[in-house]
Amino acid sequence: MNKDELLAKFQRLGKVLMTPVLILPIAGILQGFGNAFTSPTLTAAVPWLAAPGFAIFFSVCLISAFCDFRLSRRDFISVFSSSIWALEHQIEELKKESLNPETGSEHIAKMTASKDSARNTKASNITVKKTRKRYVATKSDVNKNPKVFDSQKFATPVLLELNTIDSATLTKIPGIGAKSASLIIKYRDQLGGYVSPYQIEEKLIWDSAKERMDEWCSLWLKADSALVRRINVNKAGFKEILRHPYISYEQTKALVNYRDKHQSIASIEVLYMLEEFSEDDIARLLPYLSF
Repeated sequence: MNKDELLAKFQRLGKVLMTPVLILPIAGILQGFGNAFTSPTLTAAVPWLAAPGFAIFFSVCLISAFCDFRLSRRDFISVFSSSIWALEHQIEELKKESLNPETGSEHIAKMTASKDSARNTKASNITVKKTRKRYVATKSDVNKNPKVFDSQKFATPVLLELNTIDSATLTKIPGIGAKSASLIIKYRDQLGGYVSPYQIEEKLIWDSAKERMDEWCSLWLKADSALVRRINVNKAGFKEILRHPYISYEQTKALVNYRDKHQSIASIEVLYMLEEFSEDDIARLLPYLSF
């Protein structure tokens, strides 16, 4: 095998390997034509473009014109011209069919019915979602399943005492669910009680809760500071004082050291003498301490 024959074989091999690369742009052209001729806007204006078999016929014409690499330039032009003529002929036939009152009107009616059906299905889904979201139990529903509807929300505002309320009653307030109610009760136990309903904001930190905080604290919740459980700083142990959410380890340590050194803490004024406590800290702690 001489050099020229070897080179010719490699050239043929190169052409074979390039075939997939040539197919990709042709496939892209076919997809572009297909998307253009079958778009919803165009098919709505020219219904016969959506006729069955049109896309396949058009693709075959283009493939015949572009993919026969063995044709000469004259033959290629002939095949392409023939494909265009065949396409125009098919379009004329489809036009006649679409203009025929017996076939064309029926085809358009089917397309319109299909679109209306899809639109109605979408509207139905939206209606179902809204109905589920805004569902209100009727009297018959409550009578059939009384246990299910025990936790229905209050219809009108009523002031409830935060320091005695249970979680089941809390969930009847609009906007408060089981998770929020559980956090409110748990935080009340940690504090020893609420002196203001706005203290629940220290636990309900998400945006939806903050948006309704004024509503809850003015229309639904109240807090009687007389019901708060106080810590006697002269008798309580280190761990008991530290458990309170408003006091840190360093503050507890300073308080207990002062008590041990001076035998007792006479009043709240002692806290102002300790550098670990700021005025804000003392103001928050004051309702929870006794001397």
